[in-house]
Amino acid sequence: MQNTVNMSNTITRRIRRSPTLSDLDVVEDGIRSKKTHWQIAVELNKARSRITNLARLLDLPQPVLSAVRTGRLAPKTAEALLALKEDAEIISAFRHVVAHGLSADRTRAWLRDRKAGATNSAADVAALERRMSEELSSQVTITKSAGVHVISIRASDLDCIDGIVQRLGIEL
Repeated sequence: MQNTVNMSNTITRRIRRSPTLSDLDVVEDGIRSKKTHWQIAVELNKARSRITNLARLLDLPQPVLSAVRTGRLAPKTAEALLALKEDAEIISAFRHVVAHGLSADRTRAWLRDRKAGATNSAADVAALERRMSEELSSQVTITKSAGVHVISIRASDLDCIDGIVQRLGIEL
């Protein structure tokens, strides 16, 4: 009997904490009508911080917000995607999360791992720039623009360019 009561209390607490789709609609309506998060929280009998988190979901790109509204994506999982800044990045991550059925915790872990990989990648690019600069005796920079990597080699004059061409093994 005691276990049943504890289980019932746990489920009740979870239901109270987890937002419903109608909560999201009420938050959106409340914001539109200039209500504060506190006023909306009182209306829904939820914590103000929970209302603030729900309101943040409204900033998600439309495909992601639609998935939250239809129940394809849990609000907590959608909140994890808010760590990303660009809409295209959020949508790409959203597709990965849905395709792999990731939970909110697994999404956060995946985003952390992904960010760590990007940091390592930036360090690798910097090391490559240094090595190329040493080999060519000129400043080399590697940038990414519109999905394309660009290698730039600075040369102070034509003699410098000749030296670079020779080091690359190109015959003129």
